[in-house]
Amino acid sequence: MIRGLAAVAVVLGHMRAFFMVDYAQTSHSLAIKGIYLLSGLHHQAVMVFFVLSGFLVGGSVVRQCRGGRFLWGPYLLRRLCRLWIVIVPALTLTVFWDVWGAQINPAAYTGLYHTQLASGPATDYDLSLSTGLGNIAFLQTILVPSFGSNGPLWSLANEFWYYILFPLAAPLALGGGSWRRRVAGALLATGVMIVLPREIVLLGIVWLFGVAAFVLVDHPALAGIMARGWAGLAGLAVLAAFLVYSRAYPGQFDDFIIGALFAATLPWLARGRTGFGWYRKAGFALSEMSYTLYLVHFPLLAWIYFVFFAPVQWAPSASSFAMLALILVGVLAYAGSIWWLFERNTPIVRRWIEQHLRFGAPATPPRSHAHREG
Repeated sequence: MIRGLAAVAVVLGHMRAFFMVDYAQTSHSLAIKGIYLLSGLHHQAVMVFFVLSGFLVGGSVVRQCRGGRFLWGPYLLRRLCRLWIVIVPALTLTVFWDVWGAQINPAAYTGLYHTQLASGPATDYDLSLSTGLGNIAFLQTILVPSFGSNGPLWSLANEFWYYILFPLAAPLALGGGSWRRRVAGALLATGVMIVLPREIVLLGIVWLFGVAAFVLVDHPALAGIMARGWAGLAGLAVLAAFLVYSRAYPGQFDDFIIGALFAATLPWLARGRTGFGWYRKAGFALSEMSYTLYLVHFPLLAWIYFVFFAPVQWAPSASSFAMLALILVGVLAYAGSIWWLFERNTPIVRRWIEQHLRFGAPATPPRSHAHREG
C-alpha cells in the first residue's frame, strides 16, 4: 500500500504544480495548508521508493550472497526485464504526447512555463534518439537529460546504478566467491562511484537504509524489538512529524532523515498483519501499477495542461479540486491500461528469455535424467 500511495503522491505533486496556483497565492487557511502539504510530498515519496527498493532488491541480494547463491546472469535478467518492459513503452508514449503537444503549443516544450511551474520542460528539453537510447541505458542525469518532458525518469538512473553497485560491493562483507573476486568487485564498485554524479552516490545512502532494514528483519533478536507495535507506531509518528517540519523548514539532509525514519518502520510493517480483504486488494492493485504510473503520468499531465489550460492555474475551490479528481482518475485509468498491456506480462517475458538463455532449469528434463533423479 505504501508503494502504491507513494506513486499517487508523486502524481498529485505534479498535478498541483501544473494546475494549481502556488501556495503563496492562497488564503493560507488550515484546510489549504493541509491540502498543499499532502500534495507537496512528491520528492519525499521518491525517497520512500528508494528505501523500499533497498529493502526488497538489496535484501534479496543479501540473502543470496549469504547462501552463496548469487548469480549475475539471473539477477541482471530480472532487473532489466522489470525496468525495460515499462521504460520502452513509456519513452514511446513520451514521444507521442510531446510531439502532439508541441504541434499545438510549441513554446511550452521549449521552457516557456518552466519558471512559472518550477517543473516541466526546460531549456535542456531533448527528444532526440540519442537521448532516448541514453535513458534506456540509464544514463539520464549522467550523460544525457531525462527524455523529453518525462522528468521523473531521473530516479531510474539512480535505481539502476544501485542495482549494479550493491551486488559488486556486498560480497566483500557478506561472503560469496573467492576473496579475489570480492576485492575486485569492491574496487570496481568504487570506480563506478567515482564516475557517477555525486548526488546519485549520496542518495545511495537512502537506498542502503532499506538494506539495513532488511538486515534487521532478518535478525531474530533485533527484529523482535523493532517489530513491536509501540516501536513501529512511534517511528511512523516521528516520520509524519518530520515530513511536516521538512515542508515548513527544508534542509539539505532531509532526504537522509526521511529515509532513515521510514527504514526504521519497515521491520514493524513487514511483520504486521495484512489487514482486511478490501485493503489487501487495493494495496495490491496500487502497488502492481505503481512503477508504470510513475513512468507514464508526467507527459500526459503536461499535454493536458499545455493544450487545454496553459498558462492559467486554478485557485483552490470545490470546482478546481473536482477537476483535479477527474484528471487523477483519468491518469490512473491510463496507467492501468499501460500496466495491463506491458508490466503485468513481465514474468512471462522473463521466463521466455530464461528458457532461451538457459538461465533457468529446463521445463521438462530429459527422460534418462528424470529416471536417474527419481
